[in-house]
Amino acid sequence: MTPPRSIVPSHDNPRAVLYCRVSKEESLTGGVTLDAQEQRLRAYCLSQGLEVVALVKDDGVSGAVPFAERPAGAEVRALFLAGAKELSRRGRRNGPAHLVLAKLDRLGRDTADLLSTVREFQKAGVAVHTSDEGGEVEDLENGNAELMVTMRAAFASFERRAIKTRTKAALAFKRSQGLRTGHIPYGMRLAADGKHLEPEASEALVLERLAEAKKDRAEVEKEIALADFDAKGWKQIVADTSSELDLIAGERAVNGHGPVDEFGEEMEGYEAQLVELEAMARQRLAEARAKLRELRARRPVLVAKKKANGSRALARVFNATPAKYPARGAKGWSAQLVEQLLERV
Repeated sequence: MTPPRSIVPSHDNPRAVLYCRVSKEESLTGGVTLDAQEQRLRAYCLSQGLEVVALVKDDGVSGAVPFAERPAGAEVRALFLAGAKELSRRGRRNGPAHLVLAKLDRLGRDTADLLSTVREFQKAGVAVHTSDEGGEVEDLENGNAELMVTMRAAFASFERRAIKTRTKAALAFKRSQGLRTGHIPYGMRLAADGKHLEPEASEALVLERLAEAKKDRAEVEKEIALADFDAKGWKQIVADTSSELDLIAGERAVNGHGPVDEFGEEMEGYEAQLVELEAMARQRLAEARAKLRELRARRPVLVAKKKANGSRALARVFNATPAKYPARGAKGWSAQLVEQLLERV
């Protein structure tokens, strides 16, 4: 939003936009509902003589999401941006001039994003109001106002983390009690009381097969990693032994059957030593190459075994016998769905 600098807050323009937001965490922990926020905002506008021209809500949107990236946040910005472009000759806004919300943390719980959003609206000539925190927010060009808003934003950021912690604790407690906390996971069903979860016998075989597949796949992956490590070692032995044989051949080329002593006679036993070293090196080279061939032949077998326990192969098996391995939904099993369950078992 980049309106002309000449725009100033228009207090003789009573048109206001109401913005409400509630996160999923706040819904779970019994926070203020959208309807309750709306009621308070309308009461505030009535007391301040403001005319409500639009009501925009973000339901189930976290305060951590930047304001401009929220569905309703983008709509609010569009409303005021349109008003900034349609200026009267006196430099006053023809569109809404007031943004009303319950608290600043409705705009966001990230300090930097909240300050940036408030500044953006104020520079566009929009007066930002908080019904529960003292009314209109002062211009952030004022140092004291900026300090107060920054502190409120910091507390909002702290509260976001506290809400997250409380929500995790509440969900963990409900799960420990066997209570439903969201969608019913595969392998479970809703009990007769409508609150607790209980095992679904018809889906137990699928989870058992997936647990076995996950264990087998982990073992195979370990075998592949060890085989690759061994192959690397044997490759190094082949390279080192080949270099050793090259040195022996070079020694023969230079000294014939061996170096001579101070009397000009060949040293006894030198050729025999070379022959022995060469024989040992060739035997070591043959063993290393045989090991490499064995490892290379074994790797495709391990890879095939891993694929047999992969999500695609399991999905094909499950879809081939739906009575034995029932899926939830008419589309049957997909590799993605199997992989999700593999991560959970």
